[in-house]
Order: sequence, then structure tokens, then C-alpha cells
Amino acid sequence: TSEDVCGIVGLGVDQLEIACVRAASPAEFSIGAGKVMHVTFRANQAGRFESNGRVIGEVCLPLEHIVSRCGGSLYHMWLPLQKPGSSL
Repeated sequence: TSEDVCGIVGLGVDQLEIACVRAASPAEFSIGAGKVMHVTFRANQAGRFESNGRVIGEVCLPLEHIVSRCGGSLYHMWLPLQKPGSSL
């Protein structure tokens, strides 16, 4: 079976799953600079969205750092995936 990869975007314990991003369907949302955005990438059966799919890696982005170093924007960036649980 083929798999799709999606990124589950979270903003801390009070907002664990605010968006799902995929290559063909980016997400758009507003957040404050003091937050830390956590994206967990999961593999699911093609055509299905499941927040409990197989975890393949994660990225943790402290937005205050992005504002100060990157002008507040990230466009088409390559970010290395961390092992699940290592970026917390």
C-alpha cells in the first residue's frame, strides 16, 4: 500500500493539533511570536488522515527565534527531521 505524509501542527499542550499540512495542501494560521510550533510528520495510508499514523520525524520551531533571525518568515525551507520525542 502507498502512504501519504502529513505534518500535524501543534502549539503546546493547549493546542496539540491545530492544522494538518501536506505537500498539496499547505495550512495557514496565525500565531504569536512567543510560541513554539511543533510539527510531527506521520505516514498514513494514501487518502486517509489519521493523527495516530506512523511517526517518521518531527520539527520544533521556536517562533521568537524565527522572528529575530529570519525576518518572521519561512518560505520553502528544508528542515531536518528529528527523531520522534527528541525535540521536546
